[in-house]
Amino acid sequence: MSSSILVSPDAIVIDRGELSPVEKTRYADVLWIDGHGYGLLEARTARSEALRLLSLAEYALAHPPTPPVDEAQVETLAKVIRSFAATAQEYPIAHTDRTAMDCRAEALARRLLATGKVTVTT
Repeated sequence: MSSSILVSPDAIVIDRGELSPVEKTRYADVLWIDGHGYGLLEARTARSEALRLLSLAEYALAHPPTPPVDEAQVETLAKVIRSFAATAQEYPIAHTDRTAMDCRAEALARRLLATGKVTVTT
């Protein structure tokens, strides 16, 4: 059964079906979501964090890199950067925070390619 709801043109509507399932772990204060462990937060704290990330996503959608870059080249270059960082002893974040490293490698690859001075060949 489908229902219609009027929302403000500025509203962001998220279908609950798009939300990842949250699984309990054997630890009372740790939850599992999409292969990542998260500390149990108060609902207000978790919502605040989610809204900050949603703001970041909305900004990224509204402000694509200038000039646009080839996403296949971004991924290829990011793999090279991650590979280097994973073997570099002086870059400890590669071993401690894989998600942060992935984001930084992709952002660096995107910035390098946007300069027009770097190209990727396979």
